[in-house]
Amino acid sequence: MNNTTTGPVSCSEAPGRAHSVLTEDGGPLAPGHAEAVWRSLSEALDRAGEHGRVPFLVRLSILTALDHLSSEQFTTLITEAEAGLDTRRPPTVER
Repeated sequence: MNNTTTGPVSCSEAPGRAHSVLTEDGGPLAPGHAEAVWRSLSEALDRAGEHGRVPFLVRLSILTALDHLSSEQFTTLITEAEAGLDTRRPPTVER
């Protein structure tokens, strides 16, 4: 089984489970994939700076969706991401 992906990935859902990301051949991504993605994203956000983070994330999201996801898959991921946010608290601003 190939644990890396060189092409588009797909999201699949099963009842009662969060989505899982699969390679083109249907296999799961390597366990270290999420860590590598997080580190790359974290470093890019640091480089974007305080005022460039939102535009960067919007552009990254759109590019990812256009290259790898159907509109339904992207909408599912947006819903999942929103579910992880605590919208009861206003964002804090560091001074």
